Amino acid sequence: MVSRELKKWTNYWHITQDTHQRPHTVAIQNVFNQYAGYKIIFFDAGTYYVTDTIAIPAGTQIVGEAWSVVLGGGSNFQDENNPKVVVQAGAPNSEGVFEISDIVFSTAGPGAAGLWDTHVRLETAGTDMQDAQCPQGSVNTAFLAIYLAPGSSAYFEVRRVHEIDIGYSLRMLPGNLGMDRRPRPRRDLIPSDVTEHATLYQYNFANAQNHYIGFAQSETPYYQPVPAAPAPFNSASSSISNLDPTFSESINMAWAMYVQASSDIILFGAGFYSFFQNYDQTCLATNACQNQIFNVDSASSVTVYSLSTVGVTYQLSVGERGIVSASDNQNGFQDTVTAWSP
Repeated sequence: MVSRELKKWTNYWHITQDTHQRPHTVAIQNVFNQYAGYKIIFFDAGTYYVTDTIAIPAGTQIVGEAWSVVLGGGSNFQDENNPKVVVQAGAPNSEGVFEISDIVFSTAGPGAAGLWDTHVRLETAGTDMQDAQCPQGSVNTAFLAIYLAPGSSAYFEVRRVHEIDIGYSLRMLPGNLGMDRRPRPRRDLIPSDVTEHATLYQYNFANAQNHYIGFAQSETPYYQPVPAAPAPFNSASSSISNLDPTFSESINMAWAMYVQASSDIILFGAGFYSFFQNYDQTCLATNACQNQIFNVDSASSVTVYSLSTVGVTYQLSVGERGIVSASDNQNGFQDTVTAWSP
């Protein structure tokens, strides 16, 4: 609902948004029905979601604040054979002043989900999970950063998952993409994305379909392999862990990207970096900080363009066997694969 509060200004009716109660259709219509024509109706800054036509009578004066948004959405607006207006100005044979200023009218898509300029930030200032509060090995920060459930679809632009490495207190398992077990006709778009320092993997695509990932960047936890992944997690500790990668004596650091039983995956530009072993950078001189960093299983269809790595022996693996050697693709500071597909 929309809460209504009469201010001291005798000529204004002030609408404030309660974002926890949606849609706002009925409350907004009630304000217009009662006060249009003799009060200037003021919308606080915010987004007002309406699911049916708002009929604004003649004689109405509306003022927004910093581009207040009236957002139309829902099933009433989804029949192209019977289109409905979101906002109706006046009625047949009506007369009177009609003024709208500083308002945006917009529409919401059916079931879309997106992230823009969004961060998941762990173990930073204000979280009570920094060095002073978390002796090494004492704290698990979070289990999962972002999980796309079966049948879901999303758009991520300039998204970042980040946590500061503080000894063993870095404990996160972000199954950032994947676990998506149903085919979908729409493609997930991830045009700019950063995920760093997670314990098991930065991106996990499992039974996924139709993903485009552009300009992805990751860093392996600085403390690994002491302890070796998946420590301190038990990789079979939850109902959604059955599609997590397993680890061994030779594969003991977090994967930047892990793809299994997935199709139509496009990676267009990526930087997968491994700068340390147990906080020491001696390994950079020989690209030996991490043996493998990006794995695709034999059942998946993946196309890769412009993949850059640092500190890695094998840039790309199939079935956890390194097939693209960084030493064959030296390109200044990083090593770069121009293109690859199975």
